[in-house]
Amino acid sequence: MIRGQRDILVRAVEKHEWQLLFQVKEQQIVKGEQEYQMLLRSMFVFEYQDEEGAWFSINPILAEAKQLQD
Repeated sequence: MIRGQRDILVRAVEKHEWQLLFQVKEQQIVKGEQEYQMLLRSMFVFEYQDEEGAWFSINPILAEAKQLQD
């Protein structure tokens, strides 16, 4: 079931968005308002808040996508 959801979400990611997702995975930041809106609205990235402020992480369903592996 999770693999199926991952495959659906992977198909929705456009080619140029993979670099942005890799950046979020590595640095936990989103640069640019347009990128912020696109990644959060698509649910490719989630924004979290803690005592140190905001940080970002890729959707856990995408974590095992081959496009995000080092």
